[in-house]
Amino acid sequence: MSDDEKKDLIPEPDASSDEVEQARAKSFGELVDGLLAGESTPVALTPDHRDLLEAATMVRASNRDAELDSKRRASLIERALADAMKVPTAIAPVADPPTPLPADVTPLRPRRVLRAVPWVAATVAAAAALLLALSRPDTITRTETVVIETPKLSAMHRSRPADPLIGKIERIDSGRASERLDMIFADRMTGYR
Repeated sequence: MSDDEKKDLIPEPDASSDEVEQARAKSFGELVDGLLAGESTPVALTPDHRDLLEAATMVRASNRDAELDSKRRASLIERALADAMKVPTAIAPVADPPTPLPADVTPLRPRRVLRAVPWVAATVAAAAALLLALSRPDTITRTETVVIETPKLSAMHRSRPADPLIGKIERIDSGRASERLDMIFADRMTGYR
């Protein structure tokens, strides 16, 4: 749908609603009511309707206080305290069966081994660093002899100084650098011709 078509669907702020707008509002209201009642959303929805449904869900979730009944609350608190203290629960859990997770949801309960992996790795690294620091000799003596041989070049391939060509640069001539560069360049080019 193009932007012009969308603008055509949006009524003026003070305009009275027509039958089409009322029908659209009613169908969207039924979608929101169904979503809030726990029904699944239809598969075929426009992206705008999906965004509006998501916004309605977030608004409802942020404005609603989630309350638990007193038995359920006491049971959850007792379980959390028992897990923290590693003591068997004194209150029997409420008979609500746990809701099964959908197939595409992974529970967030890492195994104890997985929780210990970073600590074990850090301990091994620290032990290795300490072992290396203690077993390393105090002084390291190492001598290397580096011999750099310069190839013998013919006079044609060696650079020659530009001083005899340019001479001493007086303060008055300091702004004429491009002329000096041109003179050096021309001299080098005649050497290769």
